[in-house]
Amino acid sequence: MRNYASAVRGENDHPNTLAKQSTKWTLVQQSKKKLSVSALMNAASKNVLRTSLHVFKNTTKSHQRPVPALQCNSRSNKTHYTGTGTRYKKPPLSEKEVDNYLFRASKFGVSNDTLYSIDELKAMKRRFTHHDGSSHLHVLVLLSNLELDYAKLLQEACNSTSNMLRKTLQAFKYTDSYTVKLERSGKNVYTLVLQLSRQLDRYHEMKLKDIYAKYKCEGFAKWLGGMTGWYYSPGVNEWGQFIIARLNDLQSVVKTYAPPELLYCFPGESKTLVWCKRQDLWRCVIDVRFFVERAKKKLHTSSARRMKLLQNSDDGPDSLVHWAHHDPQNNYPLTVVTAESMGRLVELLVELLLQVLPHDAEEKLNGILAALFRKKKQ
Repeated sequence: MRNYASAVRGENDHPNTLAKQSTKWTLVQQSKKKLSVSALMNAASKNVLRTSLHVFKNTTKSHQRPVPALQCNSRSNKTHYTGTGTRYKKPPLSEKEVDNYLFRASKFGVSNDTLYSIDELKAMKRRFTHHDGSSHLHVLVLLSNLELDYAKLLQEACNSTSNMLRKTLQAFKYTDSYTVKLERSGKNVYTLVLQLSRQLDRYHEMKLKDIYAKYKCEGFAKWLGGMTGWYYSPGVNEWGQFIIARLNDLQSVVKTYAPPELLYCFPGESKTLVWCKRQDLWRCVIDVRFFVERAKKKLHTSSARRMKLLQNSDDGPDSLVHWAHHDPQNNYPLTVVTAESMGRLVELLVELLLQVLPHDAEEKLNGILAALFRKKKQ
């Protein structure tokens, strides 16, 4: 029986044999797991290496500069060729970069390192300047903190047919289109802005702002709308006789201390005074203008430019002496003769006389100026 059981169970069913087979199976499974893990690690490392190579190639390509000496002869192409046959697109330029390249080319000549020709740069500048898109408008703030009614009045004046804004821009050699708009900047507060298709020079921008800074002057909206001639403000009636008296006092000082070339029209032939005492404001200011035109020749150029006595009405309705040389109905831009402008006339006239008359006249000139200041305080 024992032999029969052993024969039936067989040799493979021996306990030692079964233990050996289970151990082999465990080793086979562990080796398969190790192979699968190593395969995954190899695949992952290959992907990382492939990605790193791709990034390295792109970085190298982006930092590689084309050789200027081997540029393509065709400047009109949008690509740039190097000696290795690699093709690169020309980088787009902003308007500021185009201006810088054109400025350097005008001052120092064309550089070999520039990818664009002068003609291409000028074409870019024309596209920046004359394109029709509204996203590239140059905005200049003319006035701010305006009430709605007055802001609309100024906007309508700027859009009238014969407005002074258009004439001023034409004097600046600006013939392109422009738009005057209102922008709300707060509760019942508006800003008057000027939208231009190209930017003005810095000097012209400053001059426009100086003109619009006079928006509180009497008659500014009428002047801006294109009205011509001149008229007295109602406030001048109260100051008229006082201003005439101060101007006649200044005439006495001039007659006492001025040299003959300033005092007389023709010093060598006759004794006709340039500036006489008058009882009419219009005629008195006419004489003042003749004297100022003669006296400014004795001043330094910068001093004469700072003196705005001879400023005409092209820059606002507050002209001081220019208006008196014409009839009230004339074709020049509007001038409104106010008490403030006549007081300013006396102040600037005293400043002028302090520079052209001897030092002995200083005390009397300061006394006239002090009388003006006392009158203003009343």
